[in-house]
Amino acid sequence: MAEGGAAALWTLDPGVAYLNHGSFGACPRVVLDCQSALRARMEREPVDFLARDLGRLLAEARAALSKLGARLECEAPAEGSDLVL
Repeated sequence: MAEGGAAALWTLDPGVAYLNHGSFGACPRVVLDCQSALRARMEREPVDFLARDLGRLLAEARAALSKLGARLECEAPAEGSDLVL
């Protein structure tokens, strides 16, 4: 399997031809990088992260998902506050 193009966006073994890697939760590199950054931020100051930052971050994620749903014209809730993460 070629290592360039879209395959480079994933950490999947390039020697294996995955036909349906989405069923098992493989994430693109950019998502893994974001997860690592959030985890490191939480580990540096867990009380501050959980008490002060998490609510705002979840609200931002809900708003972004709501906007994405509207752009894709899917039946996502109109308001981010209707989404449960």
